[in-house]
Amino acid sequence: MYFEIYEDRKRVFGGSQKTGKWRWRARSQNGNILADSGQGYSGGRSRVIQAVKKFVGYFQHRPIKIKDLSCGEEITL
Repeated sequence: MYFEIYEDRKRVFGGSQKTGKWRWRARSQNGNILADSGQGYSGGRSRVIQAVKKFVGYFQHRPIKIKDLSCGEEITL
């Protein structure tokens, strides 16, 4: 399992705009979505990473793999 974090976008005429809110989703190794944040987090990337840590804390005690879709960076916690 790994997590993706990304900045939310809203559709506007002629394209899309960033909303300033961040979201996460958990994916299985085959790419299926297992869970998602259900809400956007204001406060930037660090806030959504804290939310992922809290979510994972309920289930497992091993390294967390996070992919930041906004810049392509991979983070292991």
